[in-house]
Amino acid sequence: RLAPEINDASVSVHAGEVIGLSGMEGSGQLLFMRACAGFLRPAGGMVLLKGRDYTGKDFHVRRGVMCLQN
Repeated sequence: RLAPEINDASVSVHAGEVIGLSGMEGSGQLLFMRACAGFLRPAGGMVLLKGRDYTGKDFHVRRGVMCLQN
């Protein structure tokens, strides 16, 4: 499944950091996290982890990405 709803998003996380993403309901934060984790493929752009392109690669080849929703 593609994630076309996300436009112009970028985040940098350094080793040892934990981040959270918040926003109004329906603003795409879960889609963003799912695309970073590999559960969704971005419709455009790239997903870079440690400088390596993981765009379109399944979640099982990525390490250290967790997606929780409350």
